[in-house]
This record gives sequence, structure tokens and C-alpha cells, in this order.
Amino acid sequence: MTRTLTASIAAAALLAAGTASAALKPEALRLALDSLLVATTKQSVANAILNSSTPPERNRDVNMGPPYTLTTEEIQAVFVGHGGVITIKFTGAIGVDNAFVRFLPRVVKGADGKPTVQYACVSPNIAEIATVYPGCTYDPNAMKLPAAKEGAGK
Repeated sequence: MTRTLTASIAAAALLAAGTASAALKPEALRLALDSLLVATTKQSVANAILNSSTPPERNRDVNMGPPYTLTTEEIQAVFVGHGGVITIKFTGAIGVDNAFVRFLPRVVKGADGKPTVQYACVSPNIAEIATVYPGCTYDPNAMKLPAAKEGAGK
């Protein structure tokens, strides 16, 4: 009986440790979303949207390399997809596996009256996104948005 209890406690401790290591690391997520890589991608997409008759569909449409070559410690890949939707796929360094954020562009009239691009930020699998990165929202249906296909940036 003592062995069973000891084994159960050890198993519970391992499960708890696994859960703890899967907790979101807010600072790592903020660092990734504030990175020069994300800012440059957003600017490249905005320039393409404002200076072309057709919105970008893939990375090469905005003069960016293939998705998995655009990385940081926190970012695994950057995809530009249909209509200029930007998908940032994260590494486990943010504390959540297979997490991503999408930036959805739209053209609006700027303060000077000229068109400019603004982005809505949404994540389908980071429930805490709004508290970690104000301006972003959590929407589990964001998985259904048009996105780039693996390898589409080549």
C-alpha cells in the first residue's frame, strides 16, 4: 500500500511539474510581439497593401524570406497569408506549445486623411493574450481565418 501511495504521489508530482512548465511566460510573449521581426513584417505587409492593387498572399509578396527562416528564440516562423494576414508561430520559449497570434490588416483613413493600415491582433490558443498584450484578443475561432499554408513563403 505504501508503494502504491508513494508511486501515486510521485506521478502526481511529475504531472504537476509538466503542467507548470507549460505555463505561459508573459515576458517572453511580449518580447516576441514587440520584436523588430514582427514590426518589420507588419510594415512590409502594410507597404504592399498600400502600394499594390492586390494584397499579399505569401512571404515573397512582401520581399520576406520563407516562414521558417524568420525566427528568434521565441518565434518559430512568420507567415504572410491571404489578404496580408500575418501569422506568428511561437516556439516553446513562451511556455505554450503550438501557440500563435494573427495580425489581421485593414486599411483605414489616417489622421492626415491618407490611407493607413491598422492591425487587429487575435490568438486562437493563448487565452491570456489580452492581459499579456493589450490590444490582442482571444478567439478560439481564429483558427478558421484564412492563413498561409506551410511552405507558401518559398
